[in-house]
Amino acid sequence: MSFIPTPDELFLAERILSTQKKSDVLEPDAAVEILRDCGLSHEVLAEVWNMADEGPKGYLLARDVALALRLIGWAQAGEKITENLVGRSGPLAAIRGFSPETSKSDTYPPLSPSSREKYRIIFLSAVPQNNVLDNQKVVELWSKSGLSKELLSQIWDLVKINGQNYLDFESFCLGMYFIQGLLDKHFISLPETIPTHLSAHLRAKPAMTPLSSPISNLYLSKTSFADQTLLTLQSS
Repeated sequence: MSFIPTPDELFLAERILSTQKKSDVLEPDAAVEILRDCGLSHEVLAEVWNMADEGPKGYLLARDVALALRLIGWAQAGEKITENLVGRSGPLAAIRGFSPETSKSDTYPPLSPSSREKYRIIFLSAVPQNNVLDNQKVVELWSKSGLSKELLSQIWDLVKINGQNYLDFESFCLGMYFIQGLLDKHFISLPETIPTHLSAHLRAKPAMTPLSSPISNLYLSKTSFADQTLLTLQSS
């Protein structure tokens, strides 16, 4: 595998290793403890470990940890883990307690791939014109959340770009993220600006593919605002 770690990846890897008894080795149990809150499934993290642990050795050295962080960053951005990502630098992994923006990434966790997919389907089901939704359609969708008009207005002002009266998918997705996070009490207030670990992960994703799977094929928990919105779209 052709892998050249970036300075940020190496710095983050060294920060993680500095907390270990053996400062040059990351053991599997320690990795599980550190990565458990990064927003990825055990299956994805197992893929990351297997690709980073060349040999295998049963532990990770600094370069291996940096590779694992690269793959985690891509996975947090919604990419499927493949060897093609090894040689592609991308968004820096958001690791609780270690990432450069510790306070923001702790408060505002990474956007999960499953949530992003739900927001994508909601966005496309609202029939965007020229890949954007106007403010009327956005207000119609967001008002179903039950949040106050004042709070929704704050979210709109936070995610919109250059004072425009429409949202592209990335901005809409961020708005849905903040709405759902407030409803689920993952955080209790909005940031003054979009945390870079959120915008970087979101915008690292390639252009959206057309809506191909019917909403009824998705597993919906029927508990979240996003799920309820999808169910409404399915029945309409």
